[in-house]
Amino acid sequence: MRRALVLVCLMLGAAAPLAALDAYPKTTLAEDATATWCQYCPSAYAGLEVVHTQYNYREFISARYYASSGSYGSPETDAAIAYYGITGYPTVVFNGQTKVVGGDPPGSTYYASGAAYLPIVKAAYFDPAPVRIEINSFDPVSGDIQSTVTMYSETDTLAGDHIRFVLLEDNLTSVHTHATRDIINDTITLAGAGNSLVFTKSFDVDPGWNPANLHAVVFVQRAADKEVLQAASNFPEPDYSLRAMVPFDRVKIGPSEPGPRARP
Repeated sequence: MRRALVLVCLMLGAAAPLAALDAYPKTTLAEDATATWCQYCPSAYAGLEVVHTQYNYREFISARYYASSGSYGSPETDAAIAYYGITGYPTVVFNGQTKVVGGDPPGSTYYASGAAYLPIVKAAYFDPAPVRIEINSFDPVSGDIQSTVTMYSETDTLAGDHIRFVLLEDNLTSVHTHATRDIINDTITLAGAGNSLVFTKSFDVDPGWNPANLHAVVFVQRAADKEVLQAASNFPEPDYSLRAMVPFDRVKIGPSEPGPRARP
């Protein structure tokens, strides 16, 4: 598989050294708190699938946390929902910080069209991350997974922050997919550009789950503010994937306005 990594540096007036680009392009993670009895939740599913049609899995990942008050839920998914203080469904959390609450009532297609979600993913598309996550191996039968986290930043550090391993099952029904089956929580402490840690875990795989539909997601999350710094999955990716990041604040510059005319 071939991938291209593009580091975008805009220089306005003064040159910026490439050494300052101590980051890796960020993958946006959407965590969808839902329940099978939720009337408006299917519109959130549809809207997130619209996002998936416009971004590949290196750019965007979504996972559903089903409440145990309905089907497909578990104590692990209940805990993930409670972590964000969610009390209503659907609630979609982007990168651990941006919450979108609600779904479409009859006659509306706002959420189902992706209109509530696409601007958030687009705004985060060029964000840098201090770490890179790679899934080295994943066995859907045994549940064994190995992942490497590499620090890219020379200034950022992880100190007792969260690393989470999520097992998803797709295509449970025509409506229910990306369902979280198991979550393994651990902590990560990592500093120094170029340093890395290897994690080896094992999901609890039920024999009744379809191994062909199981996928793994790994993400690193700040303990202090719940920001998801980086995510990765073993979902299929395109042979060629162009990535970019802008490792500084972006400012939208509008059209110039004409000034007063000089007198002859």
